[in-house]
Amino acid sequence: MKGQTGFLPKVIVVVIVLIGLGWFVSSLYPLWLWFQNLDFASVFLTTMISKTTIGFTAAVIFLFAVGTNFFVARHYTRKHHATGGQRGGGLSVEGLPISEKAVNWAVAVFLVIVALMVGNAASTKWTTVLLYLHPKSFGVADPVFGRDVGFYVFSLP
Repeated sequence: MKGQTGFLPKVIVVVIVLIGLGWFVSSLYPLWLWFQNLDFASVFLTTMISKTTIGFTAAVIFLFAVGTNFFVARHYTRKHHATGGQRGGGLSVEGLPISEKAVNWAVAVFLVIVALMVGNAASTKWTTVLLYLHPKSFGVADPVFGRDVGFYVFSLP
């Protein structure tokens, strides 16, 4: 019976993920059909690839930075601040002890969820990133500094 206690939460998580993926695919498919009907499938693919790449990159950078800081801080506090007369004695909430492993898993899940939210927010800036990475010249020079006007539009922060 001990091995079956974790089965139901895993099934619930899998069902939630499948529902989320189904919702995501069902919202993208009509757009794909519309762009394909107008012969602009490459525009749709460029948009999706750009959003996905930018969001994934931002999520990974966030997860690496914040996750590293958290686990270094956790290691430091466990090492230098023993609780209850023992090193790494865990936590307790309202008298119920919580294991270190459970705390680490909970924080890791929280960090992944926040990283996905950060990636989603960053993916909305895909046009700004593409304009910066692929600037075009306007063919008109600035009279004061002699630079192309495209520099001020695309490259200047």
